[in-house]
Amino acid sequence: GKCASCVAIAEGSSLDVIELDAASHSGVDDTRDILAGVALATAGSHKKVYVIDEVHMLTTPSFNALLKTLEEPPPHVIFILATTEAHKVLHTIQSRTQRFDFRPIPTEVLLDHLAHVAKSESIDIDEAALGVVARHAEGSARDALSVLDQLSSMQGQIAAADVERLLGGRTEDAFADLFDAIAGGDLGNVFWSVHSMVAEGADVRQLARGALKHARTLLLLRTAPDAGDLLDVASEDRSVLATQAERFTPAALLRTVDLLAKSLTEMRETPNHRLLFEVALVRAASPETDPSATGLLRRI
Repeated sequence: GKCASCVAIAEGSSLDVIELDAASHSGVDDTRDILAGVALATAGSHKKVYVIDEVHMLTTPSFNALLKTLEEPPPHVIFILATTEAHKVLHTIQSRTQRFDFRPIPTEVLLDHLAHVAKSESIDIDEAALGVVARHAEGSARDALSVLDQLSSMQGQIAAADVERLLGGRTEDAFADLFDAIAGGDLGNVFWSVHSMVAEGADVRQLARGALKHARTLLLLRTAPDAGDLLDVASEDRSVLATQAERFTPAALLRTVDLLAKSLTEMRETPNHRLLFEVALVRAASPETDPSATGLLRRI
């Protein structure tokens, strides 16, 4: 962080670090323009680094233009290809690169980092509130710091209730109510639970992912109650979830997981996400509405 290269990179003034956002510059002309300087010498650094973000967004002609350079790159050039959807990157590109998979940051590590940032920035926030932020971020430091930045404008000590208000209420309570309705076969409350969450501005795909996560938590509590390290829930919620898990059989929870996962897959192909989500929940709550073999087995 002290040498000339590090300082220039941090300031964004380095001529030897070239960035391209493939999401907004996916055309072959954009790729050729940025690759035009590959053969040129560095501007003082040992290496010239090209960072292409969201590389999966490049068009096929752009990938082919990039491939020609990757096949025989100059010794002073390094390419960093970043993506959240590696399966969309051409195999010919992947075969000429080293792959590094970044995993979600564990909640406890994220919590320590947030506490360090809050202390250094003099943000008065209690540990329970930091825990809510860390769990909501689901392993993303950027999302966690973004929420912490929004909270920093509040006056006085920031409590967990303040965080939940900013994030749109306690989602844990909303999903607990939803799964109570599923367990009781109460289709009316299933629809009302979805309606109340959507009315608060929740994205349906995010709701489906949250419901899938809740079902996994119940399944773990039902089948492996001692596997505390596998659960990412607040300690005060664990007893409530354990009680709720007893209302389901492992088979019923697996069927719910399967239905929710299928609805998420189908959401990629159709715009009516809410209908797909509601149908999955109705089939989970009422096996007689599920035409699949698992639904038939549940009815038996």
